[in-house]
Amino acid sequence: NNNPEVISKMFQDGMLKLTGKKNIKKSWESVFRYFNTKKLNKDKSYTKGEKIFIKINQGQSRWVLNQADKDNGFYVPKNLTNSQADERRKRDMIPTENGPYVVLELLRELINEVGDAQEDISIGDPMCPIWGHNYEVWAKEFPNVKYIDKNTTKFGRTQIKLTETEVLFYSDKKTKDKLYDVTVNANYLINLTTLK
Repeated sequence: NNNPEVISKMFQDGMLKLTGKKNIKKSWESVFRYFNTKKLNKDKSYTKGEKIFIKINQGQSRWVLNQADKDNGFYVPKNLTNSQADERRKRDMIPTENGPYVVLELLRELINEVGDAQEDISIGDPMCPIWGHNYEVWAKEFPNVKYIDKNTTKFGRTQIKLTETEVLFYSDKKTKDKLYDVTVNANYLINLTTLK
């Protein structure tokens, strides 16, 4: 029960209010310039060819989808049994994570307004598969965006991998971790949160 036009307008209005700009392109230029000034101490906006990773939340897909669902394109199952496993899945089936339309608007703005090439954008949740219904909406309009998955290249997904060495160091000065390459290789990471 989402109205894509209303969601798009809300997203656009939010960007314009956040930046005080008169159009979406100038809003994004302002956001990228602010980020680069703060992080890199450079007064520059987005440059074509830079990589953007849109990190979405698809956490439920990891435990709600069984192997058959994953082998069928990561879609929400249409029929569930009364088994104990399916009872748990029924309870957890109500998605409380990114749906397709906020992400679609973000893609439209980055590609159509900012001028980012589809091939320079990766989207997904490094730990969990993208739901099939989300992928359908996004890939229909933007087939060349990289829709990531850590386990497969099936169903239009681009497989990601962990870095060979640890690149994340914790404040205890002992703990360190590897990260997925999509995160390390991105010039910009947009963490598209899900507010509940």
